[in-house]
Amino acid sequence: MRHTSTAYVLALIVALIGCKSDVDTNMVTPTPGNPSGGAGMPTGKVYLFMPEDLVATDSAAQVTARYTDPTKRYAHGILGDPIEAGGLFVTRKGKSYHYKLDEAYVFEDLRPRLADVDNDGELEFITIQTSLTMGASVAIYKIKDEKLQPYTASPFIGRPSRWLNIAAISDLDEDGKIEIAWVQTPHIGGILRIARVQNGALDLVDEVSGVSNHRIGSRNLCLSVLTTSAEGKTLYLPTNQYDKIRGFQLIQNRIQLVDSVVLAVDANRPLADQHNFLSPLPDRNCIFVK
Repeated sequence: MRHTSTAYVLALIVALIGCKSDVDTNMVTPTPGNPSGGAGMPTGKVYLFMPEDLVATDSAAQVTARYTDPTKRYAHGILGDPIEAGGLFVTRKGKSYHYKLDEAYVFEDLRPRLADVDNDGELEFITIQTSLTMGASVAIYKIKDEKLQPYTASPFIGRPSRWLNIAAISDLDEDGKIEIAWVQTPHIGGILRIARVQNGALDLVDEVSGVSNHRIGSRNLCLSVLTTSAEGKTLYLPTNQYDKIRGFQLIQNRIQLVDSVVLAVDANRPLADQHNFLSPLPDRNCIFVK
């Protein structure tokens, strides 16, 4: 087990120098390449949305989130095409907020995720943010003082063309605090990492190797399932060989293997569709593009 609050905060500060945030209280004119319009689309400014324009929505909180500013400045293509995002666009209760990354970074992701990770009653925006020279990180954004701004992040992996995929955002050990689970380098010896937000930092709790939740080029980011039972929550992930799925629980801040199922996993289909899981929890952060 390791606790690396200082490293996480320093990584975040270095990553986001030179980024810009703005707020628009008007409702954005779609660009010619994104003519869809509709709820959460502002009308006062023009932003360039992504080709697929996937939108995370929470109707009760009146919140939407999507990526913007498509760019080809990062030649990795792990998600099947050369286009990544250079900005994050959020609406909340009629106001719109835009955060544009420095040229040294991209969002290497398909859609932001929504969750209240610090239990303050407001949704945060969980992204996969990548440094062109240092690889991917989990980066959380927050609306504070009427600005969309960085909140906290994991360290970058440490070299270019290294990626991660978020597996779960939930109170995994049912202690009242939200954890974020991701698989680091899912294509080359994947490592399951679990961290939680504490005092404004993303603290690593524990990690185990031998799992994966993505295949190179796939648009399926939904190769994980979270279930619940009297024994607690179990996070299921494929093994590196995609010949089994393994179930893990977070017990006393340690990741414990509690289940294993022989299954030939299809990396291009959501894992929930491939096995009869008992009491699966709904996952609005499951991202799958055919």
